[in-house]
Amino acid sequence: MSLCQSLLLIIFAYIFLFIYASLFFKIGNKFGYRSELENYYLIYPVLGFAVLAIFYKYLYFILNLNLNSASYIILTISLISLFFIELKKISLEFLKLLIKVAPILIFFIIFLLLKGEQFYIFRGNYWDNMNYVSQAILINDFSFKEILNIKSSYLNDYSYYQNGSGNITGRPLTSLFLAIFLKIKILNFFFINYLFKIFLLSLVFLSFYFFISQIIQKNKYFFSLVFVFSFWMLYVLEIEALSHLNSIPFFLICTGLILRFKTDRIFKNDVDTYLFLLINIAFVFLYPEFFSISVFIFIGYLILKFKFISFIKKNFLSLIFLFFLFLIFTLPAFFTIYYHLYDVVRFATNKNVNFWGYYSLFFLGKDISFLTEQNIFIIKNLFQENKSFFALYDEIIKILLVNKSYLFFLNFIPAFSGLYYLTISRINDVSDFVTIFGVIAVNLYLIKIIFFNIKNIFCYSSNLTYLLRSYVLFFIFFSIIFLLNRNYWTLTKLYIYFGPILFIFFSITNFKNNSSLQINYVYIFLILIFPFYKFILNNNGIGVYDSFPSIINPKYKKNIDWILNEQDISHCNQIRVNMNDPIINGYISIKIRYFGYSHFAPFIYKKYNNNTLSNQKINCYLILKNSKFLLKNEYNK
Repeated sequence: MSLCQSLLLIIFAYIFLFIYASLFFKIGNKFGYRSELENYYLIYPVLGFAVLAIFYKYLYFILNLNLNSASYIILTISLISLFFIELKKISLEFLKLLIKVAPILIFFIIFLLLKGEQFYIFRGNYWDNMNYVSQAILINDFSFKEILNIKSSYLNDYSYYQNGSGNITGRPLTSLFLAIFLKIKILNFFFINYLFKIFLLSLVFLSFYFFISQIIQKNKYFFSLVFVFSFWMLYVLEIEALSHLNSIPFFLICTGLILRFKTDRIFKNDVDTYLFLLINIAFVFLYPEFFSISVFIFIGYLILKFKFISFIKKNFLSLIFLFFLFLIFTLPAFFTIYYHLYDVVRFATNKNVNFWGYYSLFFLGKDISFLTEQNIFIIKNLFQENKSFFALYDEIIKILLVNKSYLFFLNFIPAFSGLYYLTISRINDVSDFVTIFGVIAVNLYLIKIIFFNIKNIFCYSSNLTYLLRSYVLFFIFFSIIFLLNRNYWTLTKLYIYFGPILFIFFSITNFKNNSSLQINYVYIFLILIFPFYKFILNNNGIGVYDSFPSIINPKYKKNIDWILNEQDISHCNQIRVNMNDPIINGYISIKIRYFGYSHFAPFIYKKYNNNTLSNQKINCYLILKNSKFLLKNEYNK
């Protein structure tokens, strides 16, 4: 039943996205703009998502309507649109699209149901996961202005009430779409949250399929499937970077459209220009940081492909007009875009941000035996002492050598290539000598790929080589700046942002022209090993525990059974939750909110039925005992 409900929810979401995308193209055709896109139905879901993103940004965050009112307006527009779009045509395209994404949806949903709540309740970053779900709950309950008022009153009980309001001005649009998913009751909020991620992952697949269609003509479906299961996508999925995951399809569509530019004139009576503008507006609404970084890649591509001065001269008025339209749409959201971006830049360039100690360790290989409390303390002190990159690097090397991790230098290239799990740091027994030869072989193979591909992208001229050249130059330039400034976490984010381009770089060779491109099937095979290595082990919902960021602190999965059934607490009118742990408090508040208990006061939740207090008089205290959540009567009225 849960499988059918989950599939129906996602199919229903796709229907809405298709309607709004069809409306966009219908309006474009009325104004005489045509599109030459092949298989353009692939981008319908992302295009529809972009239209809805702009509508909701204005209705909820700018005009301050509540989510229900905004949704009624959008539903009305979609119903009226049915009279103007070609239903027969889009129905056939819709079926073709569902056939493409069905394997991904079915596989991930079945995997999720088999693994159970202990697996999906939170993954790599339980703080962000808790904040996204909490924000979505508040967006369902209140208007944006009301949530800002909650934010101003600090509660200090780490409930969904506090966690959801604390960062509501930072990339809140993704939380709004999650809130729409949360309206459908399937198992619990955490399952629906992961279901939303599966939905976004399917959009990534379709967008990558569109992007790669501009490059190769064979094995596109298989190639796109491999990317979905690659290190870079599973990294984003595991660290609960929901806004990042949501924005990847927009980055891929924009990149695919840029690769289609065939002349040095922007306007050519083609709807692609406005499609590109629309996707970018939604992109900046969803994830301003990723958008601002992507702009550098896009500009670099245009500089390399066209004579830049000539390009500016020929398109000056067009560029001014497009920029003017962009500002018209985005400036009303100044506070949640531009001011937020300013805050993020200040944070990202702060030398004392040490998130890299968790999110970037995979660069050293999969081994984490050197992460003792003493070594973590040493590294934190070095970081706080403002040590330079070279001094910090030297100290980390000393720690690795003391730990007998003599082979760490073999791990950098595989890790950078998305193959961190094919590494070795030290020799524990005789069998490790065989592993060493395998790791050396992988290194030599990857060095060969890097050397020849770098050579080819700077020797040959094509749309793909211009894109890759732009990325290589940009990445080297900013890597130097971030390393010298000790912004290691920012550098890791930069690396992950452009995972799709890195995947293309390592998995394709012979860049002479599009017809000569070849797929590195050995590399593809190595990439596909990762999901089996990481998730086949049933380890309290953790999987293999190594340097890949799958759970910040494993004690929350090893020492706690997160199952809490509604019938166990249904007799309570009021529940008190105060476990002296912000993570437990936050997650339990979300669980009991699903069962109808709303935040009433710090640490207190009350049951409401149709906005009226329940007649039941039992007040309960939720405690954690022997790894299980139990209720005891606090007092009776």
